[in-house]
Amino acid sequence: LWHARNAQDTLEQLFRDCEDDAECQAMYPKLRDQWKRVIERPDLDGPSREALRTLLLTTKSQQKLPSLIASLSEGDFRTFREQFASANSGALAEGLYLSVVCAEDAPYIRADQRASAVAGTFLGAYRLEEQTRACEEWNIPVVALTYAQRPQDVPLLIVAGDRDYVTPLAWSRRIMSAFPRSRLVVVPKLGHFPDGLENLQCLDAITNAFFERGDPASLDVSCVSSMKPGPFVGSAKGKTPADAQ
Repeated sequence: LWHARNAQDTLEQLFRDCEDDAECQAMYPKLRDQWKRVIERPDLDGPSREALRTLLLTTKSQQKLPSLIASLSEGDFRTFREQFASANSGALAEGLYLSVVCAEDAPYIRADQRASAVAGTFLGAYRLEEQTRACEEWNIPVVALTYAQRPQDVPLLIVAGDRDYVTPLAWSRRIMSAFPRSRLVVVPKLGHFPDGLENLQCLDAITNAFFERGDPASLDVSCVSSMKPGPFVGSAKGKTPADAQ
């Protein structure tokens, strides 16, 4: 239900990141205008928009997106196909995936939620409609979901990237309300997967320390400040900031 809305929010954050980055702003000073031209293209169909959404999954692919948007705005879909192929090079167990979402997720989406959930997003209802149809074909029993009604007195460490649209930061904060002994560690500029940042070993160190101590409040998470993303990728035509100016 929330893929389109959350992906749109992450895209807006990415635009602001580029505007706040001197080199990115110099290379792509009209990025929002270029994006508008892209989404107005009649050949940017549902699968293409879904592919763009997928490229928002990781920090590494997010850093390439301004360059990709610039290429697409000029009608160059070759770079887009290469980027999408690279982002989806790993195997996905589609049957297992459908067995989970069609039992625990899609059946609980109400008809009156759909229009507002996708309004004003570049993805629109495409993913939502395709997912629903896939689940109708998959035809597996719906799982009755039950959630804890009282606060849980167990230590909980939550590590979340603030550029993750699949499981956004707001959801982590909601989970914390049911776990008084929880701690949220926010990794700036991190997408859905742990990649694209310097010193990723920091996450291993924090996780190991939590397992050893069992107390999230005592953890030293200062190394998160060293987890910096790489630079935005230059345009497909090899422009430098000076060229763009």
